[in-house]
Amino acid sequence: MKVVKELVLEETNFLDDIEKAKKFLNDKMHSIFISENEIVATNGFMATVIRNDEIPMDYKNKVIIVDIQTGDILEKNVFTGEDVLYRTRIKESIGYSIKASQISNKEGVSIKAKDFMSRFLYEEFCNGEDELYILENTYDWNRVAFNKKYLNKALDIFKPNSDITVFYPLSQVGAITIRDNKQLALVMPVKI
Repeated sequence: MKVVKELVLEETNFLDDIEKAKKFLNDKMHSIFISENEIVATNGFMATVIRNDEIPMDYKNKVIIVDIQTGDILEKNVFTGEDVLYRTRIKESIGYSIKASQISNKEGVSIKAKDFMSRFLYEEFCNGEDELYILENTYDWNRVAFNKKYLNKALDIFKPNSDITVFYPLSQVGAITIRDNKQLALVMPVKI
């Protein structure tokens, strides 16, 4: 594949948001979907939707393919019908996860991003292969494990002093959703 060198723009929120979205990719899923005002990325274990009203015209309604090793943009393509369907399904999945967590916690938990670990971390755990965070929301029966690397990447898109809302999962198979007024991140749990 040929590296697209045309992503040379002035420093804007768009470039910052593309860098944030790259954290949500992996070797198998390495596409970022850009609509009129949103940037969507997922690797199957976590996802992000970032609102952005400064997307350049050349990037609206495009899919960009990223080289995971270098971070370079390899291709920029116009949305196909399949891309629109895939992006829509990602957003629907995120919506379902938020609704499920709102069953027990309608408003979510509002905190500063820097206070996330002190509020939710129960313990760190290693299951041989992966390092995990065991999180707890009020009750010990509500402990859920998350891959440490993925949860840290999700938290990294938020500035430490930003106000975030956390939608804690209803069960051990539910995702955790973290959002502020511009973006959201969703991380799937790990079964231990």
